[in-house]
Amino acid sequence: MRLRHIASIGLLFASLLGSSGLWAEDCPYTDYFLDSQTEVDALGATGCDKIKGKLRIRSWTTYITNVDGLVNLTSVGDLIILGNTSLTNVDGLINLTSVEGYLSIARNADLTDLEGLSGLSSVGNSLDISSNDSLANLNGLENLTSVGGDLVIARNADLTTLVGLGSLTGVGGDLVIGHNDKLPNCLKYWLYRGHIQSMYCTRIGSAE
Repeated sequence: MRLRHIASIGLLFASLLGSSGLWAEDCPYTDYFLDSQTEVDALGATGCDKIKGKLRIRSWTTYITNVDGLVNLTSVGDLIILGNTSLTNVDGLINLTSVEGYLSIARNADLTDLEGLSGLSSVGNSLDISSNDSLANLNGLENLTSVGGDLVIARNADLTTLVGLGSLTGVGGDLVIGHNDKLPNCLKYWLYRGHIQSMYCTRIGSAE
């Protein structure tokens, strides 16, 4: 069994304890701005499961290597995962089911997958997945059915497929897919279900 799978079992066990009501509760502050691994772990140690406002995970000068401590979180207002050069996965968000506002995942150079978001079913506002140079696919978003605002997928250098968005049935704003250099085509049929106000789809070097 791979080390990552062992770690995932540990995360799920911890989540069962939280979801059983032993310590699950709303987080004490409205917003959280986490700029270091220590701050990520400290939030996790509170055992809270819902953030009403904004959760930003960003490490410009210090390194955040994992978000495993956030395994109890089930709901957040806005979620921003930005500029984390050492973060390879978001497995610690495995129990997150809803983002009430917007979700932004951008400029995470070593992020390889989104499988930690496999429980996410809805994003209330916009979803932006941009400039993640090592992200090859969108696996982990298979349970996402609706995005209330814009859906932007742009400048992900290694992205080759949009198959992970196969369950998406509604986008309340614009759909923007562009400048993902390895995406064979825009694969619009995965996304368009008649609920999109307007669509822009481009690829460098492509007539589309």
